[in-house]
Amino acid sequence: MNLAPPIPRFGRPAPADPEEIAREQARSSRRGANRTPAKSPTQVLQRERHQPDYLIVVVVLALAAIGILMVFSSSAMRGYVSEDDPFAIVGPQIQWAVLGIVALLAMMRVDYRYLRLVSVPFLLISVLLLVLVFVPEFNIVVGGSARWLKLGPLPAIHPAEITKLALVIYLATGSPGAA
Repeated sequence: MNLAPPIPRFGRPAPADPEEIAREQARSSRRGANRTPAKSPTQVLQRERHQPDYLIVVVVLALAAIGILMVFSSSAMRGYVSEDDPFAIVGPQIQWAVLGIVALLAMMRVDYRYLRLVSVPFLLISVLLLVLVFVPEFNIVVGGSARWLKLGPLPAIHPAEITKLALVIYLATGSPGAA
C-alpha cells in the first residue's frame, strides 16, 4: 500500500481558485507562439532519471575498506602461522567486498521498480539455497551445524543472509500473498 501523496507528472499542479485559473490562461495565451513542440509518447512515458548520490557510494567504500583493514589486522598473523599466507582469512572478505561493490554499481543503474518483477523468483531461489544446506555435497559443517554452502568457485555463502534480502524485497513490493 502506497501512502505517499501523488506526484504531479506533467507540469505544475492545477490551480484551485478561479483568479489563479484566469491568470494561468492569460499566461498560456501569451506563450502560445513560443511553445515547445509536443513530446512524443515515448518521451512522455519515460521515467525521470536521477544522478546517484556519490556521497553514499564513497561512505560505503570507506566502510568496506575499514572493515577489511580491521579483519586483516586481527587475522594476518593467525593466517601466516596456520597457512603461511597472511591473506588466508581476509581473502574471502575481500572477494565478497568486491562482489558487493560490483552489485552496488550495477544496482545504481537499475530502476528499483523492476525489483517487483524478480521478487518472487529471488525468494524461491533463496528458499532453494536454504534447502541445499541439507545436501551433504554442498554444505559446510561449522561448529557441528551445517549453515554454509560451497557452490563451485564462489566463496562459501550463508543462504540465510540471501533469504533475508529476498524476503525484504518480496514484502516491500506488496506481492500477492505477502502479509
